[in-house]
Amino acid sequence: MSLICLHGAGGSSNFWKLQREAFQPRYPVLAVDLPGHGENSQPALETVEKMAETSYASILKYKPHRPILVGFSLGGAIAIQLLLDHPAFFSGAVLIATGAKLRVLPEILELVRNDYSRYLEVKAHLSISPATDPELIRFVMDDAKKCDPIVVEKDFIACQQFDARERLKQIVTPTLIISAQDDQLTPPRFGRFLAENIPRSTFHIIDRAGHFVCIERAARVNQHISDFLHFLERDQ
Repeated sequence: MSLICLHGAGGSSNFWKLQREAFQPRYPVLAVDLPGHGENSQPALETVEKMAETSYASILKYKPHRPILVGFSLGGAIAIQLLLDHPAFFSGAVLIATGAKLRVLPEILELVRNDYSRYLEVKAHLSISPATDPELIRFVMDDAKKCDPIVVEKDFIACQQFDARERLKQIVTPTLIISAQDDQLTPPRFGRFLAENIPRSTFHIIDRAGHFVCIERAARVNQHISDFLHFLERDQ
């Protein structure tokens, strides 16, 4: 099996470095840079549907064996869209700190447009639990500083427009859903709604973690993913 990792708004494939370290070489990890992010110089997009389309084209080039989608936040929305668009292609999916509809506070969009430095400060504050050492996410925030504010704005526009709530029951792929107890951006009720509506799903809430749960509590997230992969291996 191969892990196909999709990052969140304003991020890049670097977000997944702790998962790369944990799962390679047993499970090849392909961390995708969305258009306009990281090493992907293509023009940024502003709908989840278009992001899913370009991500699928990138994934096909690698011809992954039994691909497992792993999507965080906006990347989770893209993963949901891919599961709906290509139900037979993916062997499993992991949806982390995400939802079927993603709302963005108007104040956040305003900061992205007019005071990007202040936005980054707010992002760092809102994205972690009070129990988390901010130093843990320094590499993510350093990466975010490199992202063009126009790209981040398009990411958030895509989040605002996305709404898959009425289609979740169409997802036939085994799915692991992970939420974080202290997540202020995509709170646990978002994950619970996914679990209640995706037929073949398993749901976990991780305490003492915020939106960046993949980093804040990497060992626990990775253990849940590992258990899920073992389940898929037994079930094949």
